[in-house]
Amino acid sequence: MAENTIIYDNVRSINQSDWNDILQNKNVYLSLNYLEAIENGLPNYDFKYVLFYDSEAKPIGLAYSQIINISQKEINTKALNERMGGMLPSGILNSIDVRVLICGNAFASGENGFIFKDTYPLEDCLSLLTSAIDEINLKAKKSGKKIGVTLIKEFWPKSFDKMSFLEQKGCIDIDIDVNMVLTLDDSWKTIEDYLG
Repeated sequence: MAENTIIYDNVRSINQSDWNDILQNKNVYLSLNYLEAIENGLPNYDFKYVLFYDSEAKPIGLAYSQIINISQKEINTKALNERMGGMLPSGILNSIDVRVLICGNAFASGENGFIFKDTYPLEDCLSLLTSAIDEINLKAKKSGKKIGVTLIKEFWPKSFDKMSFLEQKGCIDIDIDVNMVLTLDDSWKTIEDYLG
């Protein structure tokens, strides 16, 4: 299916025409303007942008990842230890230092990590995606910046069929509640009504 996969380190080096040909304004979180703003606003993160091409050199898909460092400085280790019932030794808490690759956006819920043209089989597309992520991980390891955790984040319920293929590739499904939805009762007129 894909003859070529190109991985970019910054948004300015992406072939914009090919990216937009795939995106077709379907997801604002994958738009080049948004990605450039995120990249500029988070100078301590690494970013990876991937374009997938078919045998005729036509773009068939794209993917976006953020690579973040999680260390004791970035998390509230006291709160984490309390949440874990105090069972984490302080030596472990004080030595937390891991690079995390997130295929998608750490700051927005939803399927914001990749898009492929609808004309290609889902399993083929996900296979390309996992191969690109493996390549990013391998290059990071070779450069001395090993990635310890990889996340392909969120799938809406209508996309759960993607999970079975990813589980076959060694991924683990982690259930989280990403959306807080509150149904407003028509009888509520004040904040006190809501609190009641």
